[in-house]
Amino acid sequence: MMLDRYFIDAKGGNTEPHKQAFQLALVQAKLKKTNITLVVPTKDRLSVGIIRDLVGGGSSKQLAKGNIINYSGIEIRPASERTLKHDDINGVIFALWLGESGLERVDACSNAQAIVAVHWALGAVLEWASKHNATDLSWSKS
Repeated sequence: MMLDRYFIDAKGGNTEPHKQAFQLALVQAKLKKTNITLVVPTKDRLSVGIIRDLVGGGSSKQLAKGNIINYSGIEIRPASERTLKHDDINGVIFALWLGESGLERVDACSNAQAIVAVHWALGAVLEWASKHNATDLSWSKS
């Protein structure tokens, strides 16, 4: 099975690229009839404002507690880079703010069907994106 890979540069706290990437993750999950695993560097990042903007306040609190949520008919599971278990991950991975080593760990999940990566510093994902021929979702390139 081919693993689809996408990335976008969020340029600081701009929420629009996050929303665009999240919508792609939802579309991929619906097309592939699977779930989404939201992977962040550390568990405390599950309750930041951008995630509240994406899934809503109550849902972001549930994710921060380690609970699975249902968003538009898609199951979303929380994970941190530290707690990531390759065998437990399947479906679409929505990777927020991971560096290259974190992205490589995510990429090693054998049951993943797609990866959508978002980072504030594009340099952190470029080597991974180049190595795996990931599709750039950025609207404009500097």
